[in-house]
Amino acid sequence: MGNPKTVLSSSASWLRRLAVTMVLLAALSCAAAIEETGGRHSHLSNTTVQLHEHTLTIHLSSGYGAKGPLLVYLTGDGGWFGKDKELFNELIPAGYPLAGISARDYVSHIGSGVTQELPTHLEDDIAGVVAAADVALGLPADGPVVIVGKSRGAGLAVAAAFANSRLRGRLKGVLCVALTREEEYVYLPVPGKPDNSPLGMFQTYDALPLISGIPIAVIQSTNDNYIPAAQAKEFFGAEGPARRFRSIEADDHSFGGALDELYREVRASLQWIVEAAAAGHQRP
Repeated sequence: MGNPKTVLSSSASWLRRLAVTMVLLAALSCAAAIEETGGRHSHLSNTTVQLHEHTLTIHLSSGYGAKGPLLVYLTGDGGWFGKDKELFNELIPAGYPLAGISARDYVSHIGSGVTQELPTHLEDDIAGVVAAADVALGLPADGPVVIVGKSRGAGLAVAAAFANSRLRGRLKGVLCVALTREEEYVYLPVPGKPDNSPLGMFQTYDALPLISGIPIAVIQSTNDNYIPAAQAKEFFGAEGPARRFRSIEADDHSFGGALDELYREVRASLQWIVEAAAAGHQRP
């Protein structure tokens, strides 16, 4: 029989090596995975971008087949959990390169003591997310971009499109799910008020007619807690070649009882945006 201390030491060493191996495997599984849809594979991974002295995680899907636009997905206040994360997963089968961020994480770190920002500052940050995703996914630095936002993320998407300076030429469409009336983290100077007056909260539906050159789609629940589809449609106005509004009979802001229909409409609206952009249909 061998020396018990030697046996114990060897066993402890083996267990330590096993533990290290398990940690490394876990880290690798978090860093990259493979999503299979209909026999096609999309590689999932993460990268980060430094914004306002905060490290923001970007969740990535490589897409598959012919490369289309980079989809930039912004969650609602739920962050990277539950139905907000689920919508990201539902975008993967579209096959386009995809980059998603938690809007809750983003707005919680827009600056020390800062609770509001201008649309141009927001767009700068979204452009930073796009640049990091381009590098991580090996995409051209001038490729097309479509922003998809849910709730809080939808308001941020509209504000970024409203600014449309750094993304000008690249931004090819915006898809809003559960768009609220205003975006409290984005402010604008109030027309007619002195320059030193308090800024006004960004009004999303008022901004929509001022966004030119890209197709815009809004999907709203009939029983949305903030702004029901019927009221949202009045604010949205007439549809057209580059304007699409879809109402879904659902229980609440989160499309309770109608998630399958929501996800079908998200895919249909996304395809409409891509086709409208390709056909050159632009908002007046």
